Amino acid sequence: MTFSACSATINGGTGSISNTLWQNTAIDMSQNGTVVARASGLSAGGTSFVVSTLDGTPPSTTLNQAPVADSYGWNDTSVTVSLVAADNPGGSGVASTFYTVDGGATQTYTGGFPISTEGAHTLTYYSVDLAGNVESAKNGTVRIDMTPPSTGDDHVATSTGSATIHLTPTDALSGVASTSWTLDGTPGSGTLVTTTVLGNHTLTYASTDKAGNVELPKTLTFAVVAAPISAFEPVYRFRNLKNGYHLWTADPAEKFNIQNTLASTWFYEGVAYQIDTANTDNSSPLWRFRNLKGGFYLYTSDAAEKSNIVATLSSTWILEGVAYNVSRVASGAPVWRFRNLRNGTYLYSADPAEKDNIVANLAKTWLLEGVAYYIAP
Repeated sequence: MTFSACSATINGGTGSISNTLWQNTAIDMSQNGTVVARASGLSAGGTSFVVSTLDGTPPSTTLNQAPVADSYGWNDTSVTVSLVAADNPGGSGVASTFYTVDGGATQTYTGGFPISTEGAHTLTYYSVDLAGNVESAKNGTVRIDMTPPSTGDDHVATSTGSATIHLTPTDALSGVASTSWTLDGTPGSGTLVTTTVLGNHTLTYASTDKAGNVELPKTLTFAVVAAPISAFEPVYRFRNLKNGYHLWTADPAEKFNIQNTLASTWFYEGVAYQIDTANTDNSSPLWRFRNLKGGFYLYTSDAAEKSNIVATLSSTWILEGVAYNVSRVASGAPVWRFRNLRNGTYLYSADPAEKDNIVANLAKTWLLEGVAYYIAP
């Protein structure tokens, strides 16, 4: 059967074909597809043909980029963008695809195009089919960062006791992803490097940004030297809260014990003075005696006085040993000795203001016996 003499008319989605054989057979035109029409008066069979109806569905466009972005959404090279458009099944077909880059002029897509400048680029794109249906515009982003990060540090050439180095990476585009380093061949990561190992050290470090750019490694050297042992020995002064006696000690263990077990009896007044043990003038022993009757203390650096007490007053005074070393050279700072005229206790002071106050205001109670010893500077 031929269709050269057939004609079709469409009225509100329903069509008919006028022909001497088809007798105005009704055809549903509301859907695209294949319609089977049967000629009037034929007992069987029929003729099928495709009828194109209205296409009301716009196409759909997908953006692809090569190479694909990394897990952070960035590329470290130029990118080729391709737009793939497809119309709905049975539709009229894609007529054209259009796009803009960073809000620029609208361009007709003819094939993959490159983006090679750094930064985050916004692409707007859409397609139109042969029936004139226009796709809603879509947006996509292509991010390119081809510049590695830069890392600084705050190291100093020589540190005492320990060294702490802060690494400061920066990246203007994708941002810093990680910083890694090796210290004397031992790997590490992060922005804080510390060591207490004495000697010379070599630190190599570099950062990586979120696009995968790796900084050229930087290397620095530094040294850690031993902290000098303090030559100054503090002498601590305590006052007895019950009877006003004083006690002086340079022994940290004794100080700790008094403060932790005898705090209700002995009040810690602080550091009375400090002794430079590196100065050889401070090499004379200061002997400490404890009164067996009153429990108060006497200190002397005078070997003759010490011997006399041991020889003649051992029933009253017990020699507890050397408290610490002092100087008998008069060029040092003097430590004055006072004796209490009421109970026989002793007070020692290296503070000129305290000494003057006692002399001026407490002379009826305290007798200044003179300089007991010196503290060499």
